[in-house]
Amino acid sequence: MWPDSLAVLGLGALGGSLAWQARQAGVARVIGYSATTADASQALRAGAISDRADTVARACRGAHLVVVTGGPAAVIRSLSELAPHLEPGAIVTDLAPLRRIVQETVRELGLSVRHAGSCPVVAAHGTGFHGAAPALFRGAMVYICPSSPDDSAARGVARFWSEVLEAQPVTVSAGTIDERTAWRVQLPALIAAAIAKAQVGSGSVTPGSGAGGRREEPTLPAELLLANRDEVLRALEGVGEHLAALQALIAGGDRAGLQALLDANAAAPGHGAR
Repeated sequence: MWPDSLAVLGLGALGGSLAWQARQAGVARVIGYSATTADASQALRAGAISDRADTVARACRGAHLVVVTGGPAAVIRSLSELAPHLEPGAIVTDLAPLRRIVQETVRELGLSVRHAGSCPVVAAHGTGFHGAAPALFRGAMVYICPSSPDDSAARGVARFWSEVLEAQPVTVSAGTIDERTAWRVQLPALIAAAIAKAQVGSGSVTPGSGAGGRREEPTLPAELLLANRDEVLRALEGVGEHLAALQALIAGGDRAGLQALLDANAAAPGHGAR
């Protein structure tokens, strides 16, 4: 099985699940590192890792594949720290939800031919290692983003997801991932925030109460919005044009035009899909 030595930097819900599943699949050595002591301790006790490292450098020692988890800023910091300590021939992947900002750092570090990004389409049920599960990625779609025209690293990463984690890797471009994230995750969150703000301003709800009572969804980090600024702005501009057209139809009492717009939306591919 490849790799026979795996390093996982970050042992929260995603990193912990990945390490745990790799361990159960038979990866001989899974070295875990986490800045959160509790996550590392819990992962070791659960058997999700075979070894615990106290630094990024020690985690990378002897590892044939290094997996970095966290948001873009955390991933960029870890990549900068691990770059001098990679074993010859080792490859790197990361699970950051945005790709182009990470690829810029990878290029600056000279790691492009040794790196490919991974974006698994999964939802962890909790944060920290408490949210980890040993089968989280089984059957999941995973987008693989090569960082170099030489796709050998991407092929190695895809092989790991397929053969070890039993996931379904699909190769896509970094731009595709960032655009998808802007439209499917970030734009809906921004619109929901705008609606909530408008409701408070109208007096229909009180601050902090929410439109429907207790808030269930976690807050979207501003870091991710700013890291994907261009795509988010394009999405906001696009939806703004359609909202203006919708407003004009309603203000003008154009029943036929309004119904045609609603019918077109209902017939659109993917309507109702998250």
